[in-house]
Amino acid sequence: MWSTQNLKEPMISMFILIFLWTIFYMHRHFAYGFLYLSIVSVLVLLKIGIPYLVMIAIAFFFSALFLAVNYLFNNKFITSLTIFIVLILAITFFKNSFFSLIPHYKIQSYASIFEFIDYSRDVRAYGKLQFLKGFDISTFPRILLFIPFGLFYALFSPFPWQMGSIAQIMAIPETILFYLLLPCTVIGIAFGWKRRFNQSLLLLSIITAIMLLLALLEGNSGTLFRHRSVVFYLIFIFTAIGISLKGNKRRRC
Repeated sequence: MWSTQNLKEPMISMFILIFLWTIFYMHRHFAYGFLYLSIVSVLVLLKIGIPYLVMIAIAFFFSALFLAVNYLFNNKFITSLTIFIVLILAITFFKNSFFSLIPHYKIQSYASIFEFIDYSRDVRAYGKLQFLKGFDISTFPRILLFIPFGLFYALFSPFPWQMGSIAQIMAIPETILFYLLLPCTVIGIAFGWKRRFNQSLLLLSIITAIMLLLALLEGNSGTLFRHRSVVFYLIFIFTAIGISLKGNKRRRC
């Protein structure tokens, strides 16, 4: 529905998917045409979707690091612990210098990246569909406390009982359908993690990074509903896997 309202999210979604498609294709069969498409996709995202591109770059880095460390230790727990330590160190020592590379948002004008996140979320928490307004996330420990609540809203809001206007009511069928398909989504993600780890890690990392971004910066379920459509296309890949696995199980029975 959003593509009919002259909004940029459908275009962002398209170029993210084109970029990922070209990367996965060139991993097996290098082609200059696909390289050209990937470069064009990045250039477009630099214009209309910088936050998403930053999250994808972070996901690429940590996915590559995870695979490299896991190759050395062959233990997901040790690898996860190592990546967590690296992430904490990166946040501690490079949080401000890294985000100052994004001048469009003037993050460097704030005392810390956490105060920028807190301010950005506070100004977005307005209207009937606002959620968790006034939750202070201006420090790293408070952000860690907020993340479970933010992710819950990022995944499941807007809730059907919140809807009021006709435009909001139009979102109810999609929301309920996502609720119904959630078990299949979980099955698909579990399958990707256990059976197709190397192939699924990058997509799961991108999904996690973008959902964390939305959980921390969004404060209104309406705008959140629109912005998360970008990452839901990737989530639906695992939903489809779950549906296929359940179908195969029923046929065997």
